[in-house]
Amino acid sequence: TLGGGSVEGQSNRAIFLAGRGFRGGGGITASTNGNDSEWRSTANANGINNSGQVVGTAKIAGDTADPAFRTAPNRAIDPLTDNLGTLGGAFSRGSAINDAGQVVGTAATADVGPFASTVSRAFRADPGVPMIDLGTLAPSGGINGFNNSGANAINGAANVVGFATVPADSCGSSSHAFRTFADALINPAVGNL
Repeated sequence: TLGGGSVEGQSNRAIFLAGRGFRGGGGITASTNGNDSEWRSTANANGINNSGQVVGTAKIAGDTADPAFRTAPNRAIDPLTDNLGTLGGAFSRGSAINDAGQVVGTAATADVGPFASTVSRAFRADPGVPMIDLGTLAPSGGINGFNNSGANAINGAANVVGFATVPADSCGSSSHAFRTFADALINPAVGNL
């Protein structure tokens, strides 16, 4: 929302400046302490809350993981405090944040799926708590054995929406939309939209 000073986007070096959105290059660093040597030059911002906390994905220099981040209100990415980690895999992506600071997104797990694919799951990361795997609609695996999910949004009541693999069905769908109850995991019995 440009009128309110909030900006979402991608930059080769993204930082959030209150009321001015993202700025990059030219000596502007991607951390609050002026030292961004731990971060590579790519960051992607996907969401912002009313406090000015930004979520997205940033690449860490010297590490194979590309983790999700959550900034402090109206601050740049700080590699010491903003890294949300992963679910054991090589990446996580913060998709949305609510005003309580709860982040949702998609994270790779250490599990290997069919055809040596990465198993990705929807996650929620509450402030001060490691991210949790929200599960899937197909606990025993879906079509061709895939068992993935991803979260796209979270509201103020902590209901999460996204997509998840479903068991094989007559229409041949591989994934459906889901909605969780407040602060809850995906429930295949009631969460399948």
